[in-house]
Amino acid sequence: MSKYSDKIIVGGCSFTDKNYPSRAKPKPLNFKMWPEVIGELYDCEVINTAKCGFGNMAIYHETLDAIIKNKDNIKHVYVMWSEWARQDFLLNDYSYHITQADGSRTKITKRFDTMIPRAENDEYDKTQLWYRKSFNFSGTIKHAYPNLDNLIDTNLNYIYSMQSICENLNIPYTFAQAIKPIPAFHFTNDNHKRDNAIAIKLIEHKTSDLIKEKNFWGWPIVPDIGGFNVLSFLKRAMGETGYKVSFKDTHPNEKAHRLIAKELYDYSIQK
Repeated sequence: MSKYSDKIIVGGCSFTDKNYPSRAKPKPLNFKMWPEVIGELYDCEVINTAKCGFGNMAIYHETLDAIIKNKDNIKHVYVMWSEWARQDFLLNDYSYHITQADGSRTKITKRFDTMIPRAENDEYDKTQLWYRKSFNFSGTIKHAYPNLDNLIDTNLNYIYSMQSICENLNIPYTFAQAIKPIPAFHFTNDNHKRDNAIAIKLIEHKTSDLIKEKNFWGWPIVPDIGGFNVLSFLKRAMGETGYKVSFKDTHPNEKAHRLIAKELYDYSIQK
């Protein structure tokens, strides 16, 4: 039985997964991720549902399940949304083991697997072919993988729905966007063109007006319209390399996670 009465519910991808340090490259590490640091600040139990590779469908459902199971004892909900182009698939539960830095083994159980499209054009073409073949879609290849409008529609729905659930249950909440929402494959690896297109669509999208900036650190998440994601924040605060686990691993290191925790915590209590 936990010594805590209140809980913090957390959802996310590898930027949030408490087991990520064991996957660090070139060797496993042992440090606390930002949710566990925030748990210390609140002196609360942390229920961290994040898993490496998760897209926002998986993040939404795993976080919601934890909210429903613990709704009478929740201090705060934190969700760090992942890349919007990821496609999650619901499966029967499956398990595997990971090796921690101390040599111990941890069992991981998941019910979602995720397809993560890459930004390179050839990889996007391969993704299209795989997507169409796997699901036996008819029509031309260009109709197989979701377009930018559909990706934005669906992910804004997840964000607004989670916001509405937390408010309906009167649970404090704070969101953030881990990395850029859309990879560059729609725009021939032109980052500025991609960001500009997303910015325009976010400005024009009716659901964007419903997202509460006071509860979303970095909203509207695109620099062109005054927002930021966690990765862009870290680069600005710590430099292009200061936040990284290593030269081979661009995930946030221990110092970066402590900074993320401080910023998210301060943002969440100022409301």
